[in-house]
Parts: sequence; structure tokens; C-alpha cells
Amino acid sequence: MNNLAEQDEATGKYKLGIGVLRISERMINSFDIITISRSFLNKLVETTQESAHLCVLSSGKAFIIDQVISSEAMKVTAKIGKMEPLYCSAVGKCLLAYRPEKERNRLLDNLKLKPFTSATITSRGSIGETAGTDPEKRICGR
Repeated sequence: MNNLAEQDEATGKYKLGIGVLRISERMINSFDIITISRSFLNKLVETTQESAHLCVLSSGKAFIIDQVISSEAMKVTAKIGKMEPLYCSAVGKCLLAYRPEKERNRLLDNLKLKPFTSATITSRGSIGETAGTDPEKRICGR
């Protein structure tokens, strides 16, 4: 199993990692954050007519813990429990964009920019622009 424990870089102490959640779907569904966020996800889908995903940052990746899928013919779906790269997924870019600058730079410095398609951003500078420091100019999409 991967990511069962994570070490805090500042303190050196260990804590349970996101991999523990993968062990049991029941555990994921019992998260209060899922219950609390579901009405917001539903409202977001209703307003945008797009799918909405609830993710957390774990081990330098976006971990999907919930989603509400759009009823439109063209829609984005994701697998709950999946880890997605920060640099080439909309949820990853959002997680990067709203991190404090120091943490965002640390995350960007540690990314291995592997192209998944011909359109995959593989330049740290381009990713940095997407997850910029001005909240009004941040883009959280593909």
C-alpha cells in the first residue's frame, strides 16, 4: 500500500497518509467533509452545468474524495480514490493556485513534468503562471 503514512517535513513526525482512505470506501464515505461539502458541490454543478470534484492535497498530488457529476452530455468524471498530478489536472491546478506562495513553490520545485498528451504543460514557468500569486488572475482549469 502506498501513502499509508506521511512525514511532516517541519517536525519530522509521522501521521496517517491518504493511502489509508483507499483501503475502505466506507471510510471515505463517512468523512464529515463529504457530507458538509455535498450541498456546495451540488450548487456548483447546478450553477456551472459542469461536474465538480472535492479533492485534498496529499503527497504532492490531488486525491479525489468526492464528486458530483453534471447531467450534460459532455462531462468530466473522476474516480474517487484516484491521485492526479498537480500540473496537468484542473483539480491539481486549483490546489496549487491557492497554496501559500512558499508551499506552492516547494510543490512546483518537486514536480516531475511528464507529458500525458501533446497539450500537457511541461514547463514550470507555465505552471507557475497558471497558479500565480494574484488571486484575481488564477486559472483553475485545463
